[in-house]
Amino acid sequence: MDLWRHLFGRDDLVRVGDLCQAAGEAAPAEWCSGNTWSGDMIEGTVAVCWPAAALLRAATCKDAMTRSQACEAVIGRLRADGAEIVMVVTDGDRGLECWLDHPPGSFPVPSSGRCPGGKNSRTERAHRVVWAHPVTRIGWEEDDWSTWEAAQDGSQ
Repeated sequence: MDLWRHLFGRDDLVRVGDLCQAAGEAAPAEWCSGNTWSGDMIEGTVAVCWPAAALLRAATCKDAMTRSQACEAVIGRLRADGAEIVMVVTDGDRGLECWLDHPPGSFPVPSSGRCPGGKNSRTERAHRVVWAHPVTRIGWEEDDWSTWEAAQDGSQ
């Protein structure tokens, strides 16, 4: 959960499950939003989640693959094409979800995906992070927010 929470500022309002609260206080649930919120309105988008169903839509494989292997192959293609992958999380149903970086200051889009540390309500399997960008390991105190702040005020 800490890896996901560090995508946001400590005081950013985030939606985790049915609760909207400060990122620094958020506890795991089945679903997390990649957005910051102001009441019931999306204020900004930090990360966009592609669930396994979206990753595998129209994907074909030459060899037989499990659902997880097929997700890994698609995520590998995304990385090879230069996609800014922030985090890959298991979905609790033998698939993977891919959280992608959303450029600061660009138009907000609704985003929701499996929350690290949460559980799939159908299978009861925990969602775990299988890969995370090193930026998610930077503590809030050490992070450089200057680029984000410049994008928010339109200067960059």
